[in-house]
Amino acid sequence: MSETDKSWWQTLPGIITAVAGGITAITGLILALNQSGCSKTKMATSESKSRRDSVVVYTPPSKSIEKSETPVIPATVDTVTWDRAPVHLSEHYEGRVKIEILTATIEKQDNDHKLLTLQIRATDETGFGQNLSDANFTLLVNKVPISLEQSVSIYVGAHASQQENLLFVVPEDAKEAVLKLFYGVSTQVTREIPLKF
Repeated sequence: MSETDKSWWQTLPGIITAVAGGITAITGLILALNQSGCSKTKMATSESKSRRDSVVVYTPPSKSIEKSETPVIPATVDTVTWDRAPVHLSEHYEGRVKIEILTATIEKQDNDHKLLTLQIRATDETGFGQNLSDANFTLLVNKVPISLEQSVSIYVGAHASQQENLLFVVPEDAKEAVLKLFYGVSTQVTREIPLKF
């Protein structure tokens, strides 16, 4: 058969194949551009530019401070100091549980009280795992015991560490306290960490 004798049925599959290949190529290109972020970049750039243009920065008028005038800096969080060495608690042998205070803050809660927040890390050093709760922590302020503001239940896995916040409400006029740590079942082991604020 010569090329002029072919009917259109013989060329239609070729045309359909060519069109399908073209559609597949265009779809693949669109998907590749979307996943690479090319089409989103233009949209994100125009959005960030419009946001940047609409941001208003307020600069308060400058006021000269005379020598007799002292600038007032609001102090909501006071400094707390403590011995940063870890405390080891052991019922039978040294090093069963290690307690460290990581951070300590004290801030005014109301006219009569301040909130003391101690972030602690408890580490099991024996491989048995440990359970710590409210009964393990008491704060002494002027020799008066203060319990935790919020209940804690800490499970420290074997050879692992766990962090927890201890919250205590203390009198506004308190300047120092002692965190008392209790540990043990058959014998009560205690350790103390003095705090100043």
